[in-house]
Amino acid sequence: MLNFGLLGKGPKIPFNGGIFSNGGFEDGLTGWVQSGGWSATPDEDTAQNVSSAAGAQLYQNINGFEIGATYEITADKLEGDAEVAYLVNDASSGVPIGTPYQWVAAGANLSTGVEIDVAGTVPTVVDNLRLTFISGA
Repeated sequence: MLNFGLLGKGPKIPFNGGIFSNGGFEDGLTGWVQSGGWSATPDEDTAQNVSSAAGAQLYQNINGFEIGATYEITADKLEGDAEVAYLVNDASSGVPIGTPYQWVAAGANLSTGVEIDVAGTVPTVVDNLRLTFISGA
């Protein structure tokens, strides 16, 4: 049997967050703004909100959106019973994370990420936030 050493651990490849920096939380919450108790889970490269309180936001202030252009945001909810929605155009979209969501940029400088819309009873854990440009105005 041949052994090429392919099963050993190599360097970890960071998640590609597109326009988001640190979308996989490999660097904790570096680059992210949080309100309402979000924290990093460094051993798991995720973000969690223990209180799962409504209104808690985790976002990046993105400068340089093309007004009227279409963007796509994606994220994964790994744990929790809170309802988490995409935060786009500085407000909750009301669209639950877990499936891609396309939207049109209403301004050049916008807060973009996730928000807990309906409180949960257990910690909420999110990961893999990605923001991509789809098409121009």
